[in-house]
Amino acid sequence: MNLDRLLGIVFGILILISVFLLPLGYFTLPSGQTSSQTFFLTVMQLVESIKIELQQPTPLLLYEIMLIVSFVTIVVAGILGFNPMRSGAISVLAMIILTVVTIFHPQRGLNIPSYGIGYFTAWGFSIANVVIGKFQPFMNRKLSFLSSKSVKASPKESKAVSQPVTTTVEKPVEKTSPPSDLFKPLSVSEKPELPEQSEPIVSQVMSESPPIELFSLLSAPKEPEQESKPSRETVKLPSLNMFDQREYQLQPAISFPSPPVEINVIEEEISRIRVFLAILEEEKNTGLISDEAYDRLRARFEKMLDDLDEERRRIVRSS
Repeated sequence: MNLDRLLGIVFGILILISVFLLPLGYFTLPSGQTSSQTFFLTVMQLVESIKIELQQPTPLLLYEIMLIVSFVTIVVAGILGFNPMRSGAISVLAMIILTVVTIFHPQRGLNIPSYGIGYFTAWGFSIANVVIGKFQPFMNRKLSFLSSKSVKASPKESKAVSQPVTTTVEKPVEKTSPPSDLFKPLSVSEKPELPEQSEPIVSQVMSESPPIELFSLLSAPKEPEQESKPSRETVKLPSLNMFDQREYQLQPAISFPSPPVEINVIEEEISRIRVFLAILEEEKNTGLISDEAYDRLRARFEKMLDDLDEERRRIVRSS
């Protein structure tokens, strides 16, 4: 329960006590009698006089009705103490009616009654309820600002927010960096490429004369032309397989980024935008930014979240 509501309930109870238990004061009633010690007993006298004398002059009847209405209004204001602003306004209105009716007597005219402690107590707590209801938004804003400031000052929560961002950035970097072993076959595979490049020329020369230099490069014994062809084919196939394998390994690392890296970057941006939305909501609750600015910034961030989510789904479908 808020502090202002608690104080309003306490002040409402005190208003009821001042009406039922504390002496309100002494003033002359329409019947000529003096009022009782408390406002409750005075109203009971008025009700009995109305029952006994049904035919009374209109001014006296209005006088009695106004006193009864002021009593009922003060009781309602005391019951509505959980809403300080309404309780204070209703009780102040009831006290104004009571004061005007007791001062201006319908038969004797202007009359200054002697008010008691109950009268001044009811006035004081009625005004106190109005003050509490007036400063209720300021008190709530101040308390929420202090609570948010204490939350921001705690180091554990700041670490918990910053750690996921650093981990999501480091993982894609390790995947995108090409391994050092990938470039080692380049120096080794240069020798098999020589016969591949010279292979069309050698095939043309073989129709005219036997390729003696080619057999020396391949470290094969000098044999007839028909027996050397299978050895040339066995050298050709491994070299082509090695070249294709090396090209397949280099292609994703050099020209195309891996899909998991883009997805991780998009998820990182989504998490950052959600953190910004949470901070904006705290700033709005503390009253540091207006509602219009909060709605405008929230709409922009939500548009960015929708775009990033659509991009992530597109990458998942393409992969």
